[in-house]
Amino acid sequence: VGYGNIHVFLESSDDEWWYSTYKGIRSTVGIPVKEHMDRKSVIKDLQKKIPKFVGVRIAVESQGGGGSDPRVSLNIFGDDVDVLADLLGEVERRLQDIPSVISIDSDLERANDEVHVTIDRDRAQKLGLSARTVGRNIGFALQGVQLPFYQADKREIRVRLYLEKLNQATVQHLKALTFPSKSGEQISLMEFAKLKVNQGRGTIRREDGKTRLRVSAFTTKDDIKGLYAEIDKALEGFSLPRGYTWDKGERYSKLQEEDSTMSFAMIMAVTCVFLLMGVLFESFILPFSVLLSIPFAFLGVYWTLFATGTPMAGLAMVGVIVLIGVVVNNAIVLVDMINRMREEGMDRTEAILEAGRNRFRPILMTTFTTIFGLMPMALGNSTVMGQPYAPMGRTMMGGLISSTFLTLLLVPLFYTFFDDLRLVLQRIATSAWKRKSSVSSTELTADD
Repeated sequence: VGYGNIHVFLESSDDEWWYSTYKGIRSTVGIPVKEHMDRKSVIKDLQKKIPKFVGVRIAVESQGGGGSDPRVSLNIFGDDVDVLADLLGEVERRLQDIPSVISIDSDLERANDEVHVTIDRDRAQKLGLSARTVGRNIGFALQGVQLPFYQADKREIRVRLYLEKLNQATVQHLKALTFPSKSGEQISLMEFAKLKVNQGRGTIRREDGKTRLRVSAFTTKDDIKGLYAEIDKALEGFSLPRGYTWDKGERYSKLQEEDSTMSFAMIMAVTCVFLLMGVLFESFILPFSVLLSIPFAFLGVYWTLFATGTPMAGLAMVGVIVLIGVVVNNAIVLVDMINRMREEGMDRTEAILEAGRNRFRPILMTTFTTIFGLMPMALGNSTVMGQPYAPMGRTMMGGLISSTFLTLLLVPLFYTFFDDLRLVLQRIATSAWKRKSSVSSTELTADD
């Protein structure tokens, strides 16, 4: 099977962040912008305009720059290569139905033709030839044989011996290859064997004792996790014979590991904030009123990423972890002032209202200065090792906006709930301690 490649190199965009924002706003409202086509636009244009011929398969393979890899792979494991090839064909058919998949490649693609030599064992035995000897001689004729290294003055030189006539081997040369029979006569290979040219199997590998075939899907989708969800949906009902399995490849395993690491980091961040608040507030319950500002931030993160079409991956997840330590600041400032006013003798409700009035302006000032400082990052196109900064900026901006307004409204409410719970637990502990003390004093009087 013959094939050819055409490589297209796209010019990278180094526009300033404000110009990128300007172009994005114009594109959003439907005003055309004169600029170079990006990778997705080029791919869509090629799919529409590239000519189609009978018997010709055209595949568009996109290679992202830096850390962006627009390809996902699936592996199928088993023992029989023919069965694996049939299963691979079914997987390719299902993956082609996914809209964001632009082309599919597999280990069986781009295979070279193979020459199969079938030996007539009875005829070869009569001539005094064995299949092992014939195979070894054919291999020597086509590939040569490795000789010991030649010792030069200061280095070793690799030496390989070839048959001169078969240095440029063809099927005709192979047919003309002769072997000595037991009578000493030179016998042509075609007198006791048949040659057949078949399409090869491409690249076949073994992993953990199983034969593995891989299929790769190239996509224009940035949300790789969403693509894996579409793959799961496309492969619903895909049954495998006994002893055959499939997985989503190393990239999916790395994504799972990354999610697990980020989840652990988030848990540790929340735990550290809780312990610090417990020490500062000298309470085990009141820190929960501060921690409730974190879910408010996640609400803003979700809607911001959804509105901007930004996937939750890479630096966006790092932004969530950073956000945990930032969004609690407003709640800490508010709750701390409420506690100080109550220590000065002010009623709880009055302290909450007064703290809200006094801290409203400083909270808004600090929040919006942070948000506007993050705007160049959220709207720009800067990258680090192929990873864009924009998801991190958008994550933090959305979380700060939602947590600020919800903190001013809901944190005082939850503060009253947890403060009432604290008072109830104190009364229960006090009554239990008094009852224990009275029982102990009664026992001492009885002993006297």
